Amino acid sequence: MPEMLLRLNRIKTIAAIVLLVFLPILQVLGGWLIVEQKSDRFGNFGMQSTIISGQKVRIEHQTSTFIFNLDSNQTTIILPRQKVYWRGHHDSLGEALYRQLDIQISLMIAQLPEKERDKVAEEMQFLTTLMRSHQPDSLLPDHFRIVATDSVTRILNYKCQKYLFSVDSLVVEEIWMTSELKPWDQIDLRRLNQMMRLFNKPNLYSAYRVSDEWLTMLGKGLLMRSVAINSLGNSVMEVSAVRQTNVRDEIFLPPDDYRKAGIEEMLNILMGGPEAIKPDAGEPELPKLPVKPRTASPRGSPLGPPY
Repeated sequence: MPEMLLRLNRIKTIAAIVLLVFLPILQVLGGWLIVEQKSDRFGNFGMQSTIISGQKVRIEHQTSTFIFNLDSNQTTIILPRQKVYWRGHHDSLGEALYRQLDIQISLMIAQLPEKERDKVAEEMQFLTTLMRSHQPDSLLPDHFRIVATDSVTRILNYKCQKYLFSVDSLVVEEIWMTSELKPWDQIDLRRLNQMMRLFNKPNLYSAYRVSDEWLTMLGKGLLMRSVAINSLGNSVMEVSAVRQTNVRDEIFLPPDDYRKAGIEEMLNILMGGPEAIKPDAGEPELPKLPVKPRTASPRGSPLGPPY
């Protein structure tokens, strides 16, 4: 227990340092800074900072930074350990990613016993089709619900209401939302989620967090705490600092001394090549999606050229 308290205090100290680092450069355009801390059942801790200004969003972890410019439809990926970045059109990144996935899936299926290949190929085809879909909420089970409760608490002195994300009678996640803060109300959340989906694993959380119901909630408030429930131990996210401030444009640019990588090199790093990055500590282990029957194929046209 003392060791866990020391880790929590360390996280709080780091959150304070993040504010001190970013605030001197958050000075020109109106925006938001949100700092989250995460922990999992293994005792791992991690942090994420999010900066929002206009139609630009910067999401920073220890091992990677993602910048989404909704006005120009550009994504920037920054890897501090390798000191490289990639910046380009979101559609070209999606095209290259799906080419890589098709190659890796083909190689994986070729190594399976022959009697298993057709079944696995069908499942992989279904999942990749869902990844390309314009309406990924088709991943959601039929009995998915977000239920408001009467429970209210205060986090960072903001009034927060508790909601339950459930499938049938099983509660998968508990979330606390505040309507006193609205950092996302000017952002095109559907467009942002479409861009971010390239970097999300298909699972229950990534599916319901692009649903119309969830995006409507997020546009009217801020998620302050999340408890992903697991029989072996819960994963927790909580906002440790949030403030409205002003943001300089350069915060959405890569560092001057970083090398620009080609798209294939960047994908090789992200997808498990020799320089592959590891998940951040404290990243929740999310439940896998049940594969729906073929009759429940995704609605809408594929994401051709597109986390």
